[in-house]
Amino acid sequence: MSLPKVAILILNWNNYPDSKRCLDSLISLEYPDFSVVLVDNGSTDNSGIQLEKEFPEVIHLKTRNNLGFAGGNNVGIRYILDQDFPYILFLNNDTELIQPSFLSELIKEAEHESNLGAIGPRIRSMDGTDEDSIFPFPTLGATLKSTIGLYHNDLSQKQYVDSICGCCFLVRSDVIKIAGNLDENFFMYGEETEWFYRIRKAGWKIVYLPVFSINHKGAASSKNIEDQKIYLMRRSNTIYSLVKHELIFQAIMVYVLMNLLLVLRIVQINLSRSNRPDKPYNLGMISSFYHSVSTKWKIAKNIGSK
Repeated sequence: MSLPKVAILILNWNNYPDSKRCLDSLISLEYPDFSVVLVDNGSTDNSGIQLEKEFPEVIHLKTRNNLGFAGGNNVGIRYILDQDFPYILFLNNDTELIQPSFLSELIKEAEHESNLGAIGPRIRSMDGTDEDSIFPFPTLGATLKSTIGLYHNDLSQKQYVDSICGCCFLVRSDVIKIAGNLDENFFMYGEETEWFYRIRKAGWKIVYLPVFSINHKGAASSKNIEDQKIYLMRRSNTIYSLVKHELIFQAIMVYVLMNLLLVLRIVQINLSRSNRPDKPYNLGMISSFYHSVSTKWKIAKNIGSK
């Protein structure tokens, strides 16, 4: 069977070592027709310049500033769609290929089942354990289940899901033309889950395929961001997703639940007499969380009213 051409989209931001390892590992990829597109997302450490020198066969794009995960990938998406690639493989730069044939298997699945919008493979952490790569859309029910640990995904079985891990997934280009690009109001965290929600609303399916693919280091892009900022970003983005899609009651209840959990965490830490590594967890976070959510809520409501 003749396999369609694929663009592999990778984002680099001040991370030469990981990006180099990722690109080096793709040399062993067993697929007949692919091109690698590397977007240097406003790096200030000359990593983009160095990578361009060492990998001239790669298509290099540059942004002036750090546009976040969504904005940086959208630069690559626009270029790739103009080049008429039928598929895009999104790949984090902190990953390394472990199964050379995995892309062929994903493409064959997509070509066999024409209503698949996106496919996510099986992913390994660097320590060799499976990384959970199946996620629900963050409704109240899903948030409660995640909080009390009721989600147990069987990673050995093919299944249709709400969302798959953003570090490695395949998307059909025609789907993007219908559902739109990643939402840049996220900057980072949660953007792929909201994107997959839009893709499913447009009538496509999201599937998890138990095909081993890559090792994933994780947290490479957020290692220099304060814990408090990450906490606020993740949770306010969850509320933003719900409000954007007019799930207002769900958003209110999830916000109440998150505040309750935050208060319990603050009390737990402050009652402990041991060393407290969770310094960001203090009463000031409740106010910060409110302002973060309020800002994202207004943005989401403006989108919904247009």
